[in-house]
Amino acid sequence: MSKKFVFAALGAALLSFNAFGQNVVFQGTVFDSETNQTLENATISATSEVGTYNTLTNLKCQFSVSLPKGNYNLTIRVLGYSSISKDINITDNSNQTFALQQQPIAIGEIVVSSMRVNRKIKELPTPLAVVESQSIQKQSAITLSNVLANEPGIAMGSDGVWATNINIRGLSENRLVTLIDGNRVETATDLTASLSMVDVNDIDRIEVVKGAQSSLYGTGAMGGIVNIFTKDGYFGDKFH
Repeated sequence: MSKKFVFAALGAALLSFNAFGQNVVFQGTVFDSETNQTLENATISATSEVGTYNTLTNLKCQFSVSLPKGNYNLTIRVLGYSSISKDINITDNSNQTFALQQQPIAIGEIVVSSMRVNRKIKELPTPLAVVESQSIQKQSAITLSNVLANEPGIAMGSDGVWATNINIRGLSENRLVTLIDGNRVETATDLTASLSMVDVNDIDRIEVVKGAQSSLYGTGAMGGIVNIFTKDGYFGDKFH
């Protein structure tokens, strides 16, 4: 090995060691300018001609990064706060604090849509039973309870004229909601009375949804809903 090569390798090693020895530790803490509360997960970027150094604040809301001495553009960002950007000169180990101001997050228009749309029965995610007025007439049903008793998955219990209990897939009336023309008429615990007070001659059709529907119809619809649609009124020359 030639002496020139040995001296070149030694010189390169000394230069690398010297360059590494010029690194300093830059530390800091990020906090809210109004509440003085420290902020976690703040992004710190220090950019110079050499390159960009990135780090985050830890659980103690502090950051630490080893940087070569020199001039940097420091940028600090936190979600929900205005970012800060400033030029700094790092010549020695330092520990600084940075205050950020709160800034509301600008979002676009929020559209809330309901799933109450007209869909084919075969496309529904939950079972739906529809009883048309023609079917009610063929059954010669006297009460609404008589109509529902013939539907699969529905069990009826009766204790007198005014006490008709309905169960859908094992869930009693306190887990069901009854509606007339899409309007909730009462709480689930009063479902017994509502079934007995509806005249079957006024019913156009009945829709029974079996399954949890609380997201659309509110509390009490864990077991399903009974939606009663009435006939439209009309004028005629005869009395019925």
